Amino acid sequence: MNNAEFQLRGVSDQRLAVHATSALPAWLWSIDGTRILWANPVGARLFNAAHGAALAKKIFGPADLHRRQVTRLAVRLPSNGAIRLERLRGFGAARGALVTSGCARLDFADGGHGILIASAEAAGRAMPLVERLQRLVEGIDAPIAALTRDGIFVGASHAAQSLLCFRILAEVGLDDACSEALKQSRAETPVGIGHLILQRVGTGADVGLVALIAPGAPQVAHTRHAAPASPQAALAEPVRQPIVPAADPPLCNHEQSAMSGEAPAEFALIDEFAESPTEAAVEPMGSDQPPEPDSARAVYRELEARSAREYIQPSMLAPAAAAVGEMDRAIAFAQQALDDKDPLFVMLARTWPDYAGLRKEPRFLKIVSHLALPGWSITL
Repeated sequence: MNNAEFQLRGVSDQRLAVHATSALPAWLWSIDGTRILWANPVGARLFNAAHGAALAKKIFGPADLHRRQVTRLAVRLPSNGAIRLERLRGFGAARGALVTSGCARLDFADGGHGILIASAEAAGRAMPLVERLQRLVEGIDAPIAALTRDGIFVGASHAAQSLLCFRILAEVGLDDACSEALKQSRAETPVGIGHLILQRVGTGADVGLVALIAPGAPQVAHTRHAAPASPQAALAEPVRQPIVPAADPPLCNHEQSAMSGEAPAEFALIDEFAESPTEAAVEPMGSDQPPEPDSARAVYRELEARSAREYIQPSMLAPAAAAVGEMDRAIAFAQQALDDKDPLFVMLARTWPDYAGLRKEPRFLKIVSHLALPGWSITL
């Protein structure tokens, strides 16, 4: 699969699309760690790239910290795509610190593989949603446009700009298609310029739409919506909402990526914060076995202490509280995760092993039922 195909997969494959507009960085790495196959806009910016398509051209050398961790993850992650929380160096973390990330090995229908790393912690300045939508489609060779959840065009790839003849989906009778895409994650319809596929990206408050445009494509039998094909006098520019520019802070030296010729493969860098040269820089947090009581309580107390001075996602606090028997607190954190639209909660609540105890609790199942995600069947 080439670069262009992976950029489109980032908005069409729901395992990636939920991260596409997230305010938290996410990347899909090659199994060998040499390339980032896809990144959301926040993740691309952390590697000093304007967008994911530009970052996909970068090669990471054998000595690169990120590459070494990805290759370890490729060996240790389960092959069934289950998400595990890992503690990683770099990836936006401060010097000497570790960042918590949801990691999974993803397999694709064409036989390809990738390592998904979705950070659970913010890094750098906040990026407005409109800017994330605009950067999401920039640099893609195919005709694709970005829209708000209200169906307002905010950006488009170069190939799509000559095909767009409306600024708002409702102007051409596509408001029903917009609603269908938001509800079902996808809608298809013929339009005057060809064939339009609307795809939902993001979750919660970060939801947006992308429109994939196939000029002159024949109408397919399962199309649900039809839009008027009336010609427009002139091309309408996408509606650009104002974005306050802010300089991105430079990355620390330890975060700068190694290029392919930086060091020969036989050289191995020793992490100055590792306890021994052979110790992996990745510290797993997920396990199929319940943690020992003392260690579980230590983890929970550490997270509680950190939450007093920095934001810790409630989806991380909930299983930690449950592990030490504080079920009322765990339920409160789960409810907060739902209210805050915590993106990790969507990924972890159903399948992550550390949520096993919570999934036996009726109060937790009632909270999860409000997610109303396709394919979820929860009996209260």
